[in-house]
Amino acid sequence: ERDMQEFIRHIRYARPEDNSFLGLGLGTAQIVDVYETLYLSMFTWGYVKEMDKLEKGQVLEMVDMVLANRIIPQMDGFDHMKLSNFYAGICADKSFDGLKKSKRELGKYIY
Repeated sequence: ERDMQEFIRHIRYARPEDNSFLGLGLGTAQIVDVYETLYLSMFTWGYVKEMDKLEKGQVLEMVDMVLANRIIPQMDGFDHMKLSNFYAGICADKSFDGLKKSKRELGKYIY
C-alpha cells in the first residue's frame, strides 16, 4: 500500500524542485476508486481469506494492475514535457521498480 500511496502522491502533487512529481488534478474520488478496485480484486482473486499470507509481490502486482487501469489512463492529453519528466523520474526511482505495467502504460503516452 505504501508504494501505491507514494506513486499517487507523485501523480497528484507538483513540486517545482522535483520533476518526478506531476501535479495532475487527481481527485479524492479517483483515489477511493483505486482502493475499492484493489480490495474488490483481492476478493475476486480469493486473497481476502489469506490476507496475512500475502507476499509483497502479490499485493504489488494487484496494485500495479489497478494503477495501470484506473489512474494512468487519466494522464492522456496531459502536458507532454511534464509527463516525460515524470516518467523519467519514476523510472529512475528504484522504489517504483515493481510497477512495471503502470510504467509500460504510461510510456505509451510518451512515445
